[in-house]
Amino acid sequence: MTGEHARGRTLVLATASDGLIAEQIAGYVGLFSDVLASDRSFNLRGRKKAESLVSRFGEGGFAYAGNSKHDIDVWKHSGEVIVVNPERGLLTRIGDEADIIFE
Repeated sequence: MTGEHARGRTLVLATASDGLIAEQIAGYVGLFSDVLASDRSFNLRGRKKAESLVSRFGEGGFAYAGNSKHDIDVWKHSGEVIVVNPERGLLTRIGDEADIIFE
């Protein structure tokens, strides 16, 4: 991720976690240009996360790194599927759709 940041790639932390925690993590890591996160009234997960990213970057206009079955909805709309430390059975579910896998 630091290499991508160094190359000038825009990195956005998009998480279903609470926005306050996500902002703290992003500040600590220091690589993210922006944070998209959940709050008390909105859970940024699955389809909602996909809609948010497509609205911002366009259909297929972003790479997405995830590790959960909940990320499948996002990968359907991303231009690059990156799987990081996948939960059990995830690689079987997505088959050959992964572009990059970090186990």
